[in-house]
Amino acid sequence: MTDAYDPGLRRLALALAPKELRARSGVYVGVGGPSYETPAECRLLRRLGADAVCVWACPSCSHAPPHCPPGMSTVSEASAARHLGLRVLGLSLITNSAPGDDDG
Repeated sequence: MTDAYDPGLRRLALALAPKELRARSGVYVGVGGPSYETPAECRLLRRLGADAVCVWACPSCSHAPPHCPPGMSTVSEASAARHLGLRVLGLSLITNSAPGDDDG
């Protein structure tokens, strides 16, 4: 899905974000679990334009949304909301680098 997030809400969120948060817009890619992405998969996704990658099914269990930890259901929830005609905004706190990511 492209343009999952409402452009007006994205602009508003970036305008209101405190400078110290270093908020920025990017491409969020969700991949199906149950395992984490490999370094090779991360390199491929980066080349395809991904800024952040999230496994959308729990890597350590067989749960599926809505029973996943926070963040792991963002892609499926955004997709469902857009199909319902809702305006959607996704906010993510990136806490770790992808395997093999030299950017830190």
